[in-house]
Amino acid sequence: MSYHVSAVLPILSCALLASCATTVPVQVVRPAELDLGSAKTIAVLPFQVSNSKNYEVTGSSFFDVVNAVNFFISDGDQNEIQAASFLTSKITEGLSDSRYFTLVDESVVKQAIGSGTKPPADVYLTGKFTKFTYTTTSRKQKETVDNKERTVIYYTRSVNASVTYQLVDSATSSIIAYRSRDLSSSGYEQQDRNLLASPYDIIEDDLSSLAREILHKIQPYQETVNISLLSDKSKDPDMKTADELAKQGLIGQSLEKFREVYELRGTFEAGYNAAKLLQAEGRLDDAYHLMNELVDNTGDKRAVQGLSQIDYERKQARR
Repeated sequence: MSYHVSAVLPILSCALLASCATTVPVQVVRPAELDLGSAKTIAVLPFQVSNSKNYEVTGSSFFDVVNAVNFFISDGDQNEIQAASFLTSKITEGLSDSRYFTLVDESVVKQAIGSGTKPPADVYLTGKFTKFTYTTTSRKQKETVDNKERTVIYYTRSVNASVTYQLVDSATSSIIAYRSRDLSSSGYEQQDRNLLASPYDIIEDDLSSLAREILHKIQPYQETVNISLLSDKSKDPDMKTADELAKQGLIGQSLEKFREVYELRGTFEAGYNAAKLLQAEGRLDDAYHLMNELVDNTGDKRAVQGLSQIDYERKQARR
């Protein structure tokens, strides 16, 4: 896992009637949530819709892949078909420029299956909507219009869907992972039913979120971690200088200044901030040792919590 300080300058986090604390946003690379072993190539096959009656998960990678390639249903509910196509496209797009896998096109998979040749991908991702329903509800509300009271009807459309997906190992005909996810969302109220958003439009953001979730399970991904520094109540000018350096994004200089104050005067906030800035620079072992020293010397619960956070980052880095 790698760390680097965000190009965005550190921001201030202010609580009501409290002093502002500097927050340093840091980009970290998180490990994939699933272990795909030595897989180097992956194929994303079309997600099926719920009326794909001929498509059933068999537990055999070969037959599941054959089904996923050959039984995509183009008729039925167009909103669901659009949703399945969108989910397939978003995952494919997310893997197209992957640093970790080579993406194998679906047409190559289909050709290999047709000719009975060796599976062209180490891992296949297949999936299906097991449910895709939507309903429109209404409510009545009395409103005054032109000094006259009248009853107005408001309409709301809601969508509920369930998606299952699996990763299959082509070499061993085994399922690496099988997951299910429920999606639910509602559109904005409208007085005119004809102005209601389509079911696909209503659930599109949830589909994007699901695509990101699946991609995070497959390959490492970036995440922003906000590292908060402690504010100084002693009005030490050196502490103020160190904090100003952090606010300007000069993390290395701020770190050295905080560490200097800690070593000279033993100021808890200086030691804590130095440890957190070591974390921001990705020097996790150094950060751990310094924060652990604070825990041993003070027992301060803020140091205990900070140590736990740094230890979590170390474990993520090892993964």
